[in-house]
Amino acid sequence: SNFIGSGQSVVSTFDDIDRLLAVNPDAFILLTILKRKHWGRNFYAANEMSTITPGGGWTRKRFAAARKYLVDSGRLSCLRFASRENGPAIYRLESSVSVAGEGGEGC
Repeated sequence: SNFIGSGQSVVSTFDDIDRLLAVNPDAFILLTILKRKHWGRNFYAANEMSTITPGGGWTRKRFAAARKYLVDSGRLSCLRFASRENGPAIYRLESSVSVAGEGGEGC
C-alpha cells in the first residue's frame, strides 16, 4: 500500500523491527521519535529530551543509554561532541545501518 491520503508516515525497516525492537525496545522507541521529528536534518538530542519520551518521560540514564545504543549501532551519527565551547552535541539519523552493536563512537 502507498501512503497517499494518510498524512506523513514514519517507516521502520524490517531490521529495526526484527533486531532493534527485540534487543533494545527503548532504542527502537527513541529512533521512531527521532525519525518523526528530525528526519533529513541535523538536530540536538540532549538528555533533557528524556522528558518527552512515552510513559511520562524516561530517566536521563535510560534516555542516554538508548541514544548511545543508536550511535553504537550506526543508526545515529554524532556530528559534533557536546562541549562548553561549542554547545550541545549534534546528531543526524543514518539511512544505512551496521549490525546492532557494531561500529559508531559514543558521543
